Amino acid sequence: MAEKPEPIEVTILHVREYTVGPLEGSQTTLHDILFQAPGMVPLLITLPAEEDTPEGRAVAIRAKIEAERARKPERLTV
Repeated sequence: MAEKPEPIEVTILHVREYTVGPLEGSQTTLHDILFQAPGMVPLLITLPAEEDTPEGRAVAIRAKIEAERARKPERLTV
């Protein structure tokens, strides 16, 4: 049985709605959501407007946090 992941309290810093697509024809409304989790730099997710529900946001935000935690930082000597 999978354990329920520990909750992460994030701060939503900004939400921006915009439309993409041709001037005539099918257009899509997207939401950019800028958020910050404890101990992390601000991160951005983009969701189609119809998927921007509290549950949809939570899933996308958690996935972004997990991906960022798994990422290995690049090291550079200067």
